[in-house]
Amino acid sequence: RCRCTDYKDPDGHLLDSKRDEYLRLLHEGAEAGSSEMMQRLGYQLTLEYNEEDTTDERRAELETEIHKWWERASQLGSGDATQDIAFAYFNGQYGYERNNLEAWKHYNKSAMQGNNDAYYYLATLAYLAWDESIADEEREFRLPPDASPLTASEWDTLGHIIYEANDMTWPDDEN
Repeated sequence: RCRCTDYKDPDGHLLDSKRDEYLRLLHEGAEAGSSEMMQRLGYQLTLEYNEEDTTDERRAELETEIHKWWERASQLGSGDATQDIAFAYFNGQYGYERNNLEAWKHYNKSAMQGNNDAYYYLATLAYLAWDESIADEEREFRLPPDASPLTASEWDTLGHIIYEANDMTWPDDEN
């Protein structure tokens, strides 16, 4: 069992001296079938991917690994991994081509897998897709008519309700 607090400084950041051991433990857990370890391993790999001195060749290898672990975790029901995939599609990161429709599908799946944060992103995407104040020629993307019966404000309301039920603060209400 991983005692992750032993691997972090008082601010919660992974200690450089423990990084290799932490990655080994995550990899062992992922290989053993832990969707949580798969998601965390994928996330840790994104940190190396984003380092300035990471070569393009290494980034290509990391993309393959990130996809492998996040997609396996998502298939096993990890709402966090599914949200990571959605976020990568939304931003065009880690070898996922920017695709708001794929982001929408994955945020929706993440919400159905129990990830409350996904509702916030669904409300944001619904706003981009359906807000009538955005001129058609400026609209970033459109969802197919059957993508959701909910409007942006309904997604926002649903997200607030779910957050309140879980004693959480909706991200836009934190300021």
